[in-house]
Amino acid sequence: MNGLDNSITYRKRKKTIKKLEKMLEQKQRKIDKELLRIEYELNYIEEADIREIIRLKYFDNFNWIQIMYKLNYKSESTARMKLERFFENKN
Repeated sequence: MNGLDNSITYRKRKKTIKKLEKMLEQKQRKIDKELLRIEYELNYIEEADIREIIRLKYFDNFNWIQIMYKLNYKSESTARMKLERFFENKN
């Protein structure tokens, strides 16, 4: 009887895992579509430095100090302030 219970439990877990994997694949496809859409929209930003700041900050997860070094700014607040001004002008 114990072996039978384990077999049923195993099949239920395997079925659950397959469902979760399918859900994960669907979510990954949605994320990929959204990233593609965002990348498309980024191409319409005229200022190259703003595009680069957005990519570094939100795609590569750089912090402001890392962005400062990457873009050779003198202050960590330079990129942050540029991005804030950009978004303020868009509203």
